[in-house]
Amino acid sequence: MIRNKKGSSMVLLSMVFVTFAMCIASTIAISRKLVIKSECEAFGLVWTRAVLGEYDINLLRDYGIQAYWGLDCDVEKKLNHYSDYSLNGKMSIDNVDIIVDLMNSELSNPDNFRTAVKKSGLTAAAGTLMNDKRRVLIKDVDDDRWGHRIIRNKGVIASLPSKGIKNKFDVELIKNSIKNIKDKDDITGIFSSCAHDLAFMYRYMGSHNERLAGKETLLRNEWEYVVTGSYDDNGNYKAAKNKIRLIRNAMNLIYLYSNPEKRELITATSEAITPGPAAAATAILISEAWALIETEHDMDTLENNGRVPVMKNEHTWKTSLKSALKSEKVRDALDEDGKKLLGMNLNDIDEEGSSATGSVKEGLTYENYLMILVASLDRNIRTLRIMDIVTINMKYRHYEDFNMDEYHTSIDYSIKADGKQYEFDDEYK
Repeated sequence: MIRNKKGSSMVLLSMVFVTFAMCIASTIAISRKLVIKSECEAFGLVWTRAVLGEYDINLLRDYGIQAYWGLDCDVEKKLNHYSDYSLNGKMSIDNVDIIVDLMNSELSNPDNFRTAVKKSGLTAAAGTLMNDKRRVLIKDVDDDRWGHRIIRNKGVIASLPSKGIKNKFDVELIKNSIKNIKDKDDITGIFSSCAHDLAFMYRYMGSHNERLAGKETLLRNEWEYVVTGSYDDNGNYKAAKNKIRLIRNAMNLIYLYSNPEKRELITATSEAITPGPAAAATAILISEAWALIETEHDMDTLENNGRVPVMKNEHTWKTSLKSALKSEKVRDALDEDGKKLLGMNLNDIDEEGSSATGSVKEGLTYENYLMILVASLDRNIRTLRIMDIVTINMKYRHYEDFNMDEYHTSIDYSIKADGKQYEFDDEYK
């Protein structure tokens, strides 16, 4: 009986001991998993910030954009190095595997670039205050090539985000969207959809008339490149200027047709030099010639950093009808009788008060008109060409092999440890 009791006690004690040992083992296992989880999560966040912290300082200084360089394999190698260093001497973790996926983080993705541009606002504002960067008028240029360079390197062209994408120019659409604009304060409405792009361009890019002080660039006509997209710097300037000329010509024609005094003067003149049914066609000819003469005057004003209102009035219209009648456009279209009558009536044309003198203080500058052209672009084309300018200057100023495909604005990777996977996804704030 006593032996049976002793045997039962031994069995019970053994069971208690085994149970206790199992609890301890289970507690150790759970604690180990919690420690592994804690270490992976804590170190993972540190490694994430370490990678993001290696942003390109030149890209930040020149354009206020935070992005780091590296392919998937480069970042993965770096994270494995961090893992080996951080976990050395820590609790043993078997089968640590780090997988990096940067597919959706490339700076070359237009959406990512637009996000980076928006975030650059705060950095850029602070940088502008500290460095006192200001736009300056371009006067004397020491480098004769500047403004006339042509990008011919096929490798450079192949690395540009836009890939030479073209756009259509619709002067009628622009004319209808700006015809009620009176001065620079009225144009903000049409810029609402591209405010960040325009702010970025104004802060970091130059035009034919203005540049950023102290910043050397490959192209002079950067705004014009965004408008046109040619690899010929001077060609971009000519094309952008021609687009502005078409806009001004259209707006000047609107003014001539809408102003009763001007319209009456044109009608009377056309009837005097081509009596009869031909007078209507002559009136159109004179109107177009007059608008063109005024447009050329507008372009000279803009090139000399003056202002030209979108819609003219009697105080801002600068040219006379006589100057239009003396033009080749009118004279070449008239027959001999018309030319004779024109000569007889030219001195009798009364234009008192029809042309203004002095400078115009209200209106838009050359860059304001460029802004209108930029705002009229397809959003994707505009973004890609801005990206081109960043790429071109990063190559020119810092790295010949700069490629936006290799720069990233966020990081996405996973740590797999002891069969458990931990996800990490972070970006620049």
